[in-house]
Amino acid sequence: MAYPFILCDVFAARPFAGNPLAVFLDAEEIAETTMASLAKEFGWSEITFVTGGATMPRVRIWTPGGELPFAGHPTVGTAVVLASTGHIEQGWSTLQLGIGPVAVEVALAPLGGRATMTQRTPDFGRVVEDRVRLAEALGLEEEELVPDLPAQVVSTGLPHFLVPVRSLEALGRARPEPDLLPALTEGLGVRWAYVFCTDTPGTAAAARARLIGVGGEDPATGSAAGPLGAYLVHYGVHRAGAMDVEQGVEMGRPSRIVVDVPVEGGEIGSVRVAGEVHIWGRGELVDLPAPSATVDV
Repeated sequence: MAYPFILCDVFAARPFAGNPLAVFLDAEEIAETTMASLAKEFGWSEITFVTGGATMPRVRIWTPGGELPFAGHPTVGTAVVLASTGHIEQGWSTLQLGIGPVAVEVALAPLGGRATMTQRTPDFGRVVEDRVRLAEALGLEEEELVPDLPAQVVSTGLPHFLVPVRSLEALGRARPEPDLLPALTEGLGVRWAYVFCTDTPGTAAAARARLIGVGGEDPATGSAAGPLGAYLVHYGVHRAGAMDVEQGVEMGRPSRIVVDVPVEGGEIGSVRVAGEVHIWGRGELVDLPAPSATVDV
């Protein structure tokens, strides 16, 4: 039996930018061990496997390190792929992710389209007070961190550690210190730091960000951009409503993530994250281990 898949780039204004994604359609018969092996074989930040019917397709998100309950670019990319292949209709639909139902809106275009996903209301978590330790963990000096904004864990579905820095130069130099950053982030219940700068001359973006960790860097992270938008509104850095977040510039894969942060009655509501998706390839798997086979994961 052949198993079809589609390749696309997410949060990208052009092909071969943004964050790449492989979407495996009609994946009911693909075993979990094989999903894990395929995620390692592709080596991308995430790939997805779609099971279930058109009413609420189930989307399973896998990284080379294991399965995730939720992530931004796989949700946006999978939604456009499903609409382009007729698995869901254009307009509003619901996908079943590991965190539960997630609403998505899709508008198709030639070779892709645009999708908007609704994330959760923000949860503002722990703040790191030891700024010297934090700067050292990122290979920076303490004075390169923004003094009047906290380094804080924020979640709109998946927790991320947000770290504001003063300049794009500092953002570009930030690097994960392997003996320091994992101990810091693991204590916060996360794996990465979402380092960002709001001083972005020459662009209309509200911020430029990098998701960095010892395991590598991600060119576009919708599950982190949502919390960042909520953070910027919460601390009065940006007005409520739509804003652009740039990512992936330093990697040569520029990404544009649109974050919409509503405020009603003084409270931030459910954050929406949107972006473009470019479909650039398709194929099929033709030789998979039987579901009962033992696969090294």
